[in-house]
Amino acid sequence: MEPMTEEEARATLKASRLGVLSLADGGKAYAVPLFYGFDDETVWFQCHPGLKDQYEDSTETACLTVIHMESENVWESVHVFGPVERCTLNTDIEAAQAALFRIPFPPAKGNYPHGLPKRDDRGIYYLKLRPEAVEGVKSAFRGAHGED
Repeated sequence: MEPMTEEEARATLKASRLGVLSLADGGKAYAVPLFYGFDDETVWFQCHPGLKDQYEDSTETACLTVIHMESENVWESVHVFGPVERCTLNTDIEAAQAALFRIPFPPAKGNYPHGLPKRDDRGIYYLKLRPEAVEGVKSAFRGAHGED
């Protein structure tokens, strides 16, 4: 295992679209997988109401973990640390939508065969995480077949 440069970690973050957002409330932790968009400055999430709402308000520093794995020997793990907050300004919501629309929609965003949406849009809100630190590690193995 070897450390990634911040540029490598940011490139992995930008190329991926699914991560695990970890939040905390006192001594309790909560982690939730979420699709995200990254615009080089901010990580944006589209959320539905749920348990994470209780943790989001009390989390001082959130952690987003993104893992890219090609094989047991070729992988990268990136951690993004920073404050997370709910978007209230139209400019933030527009930036979130722009970043999220650059990635393919998650499977649940489609329609069932009979035309109904797979996920209701009621209650949708956006979160933003402003990275204070972006760190990563990657596999150091160099195999006979050119694997990293």
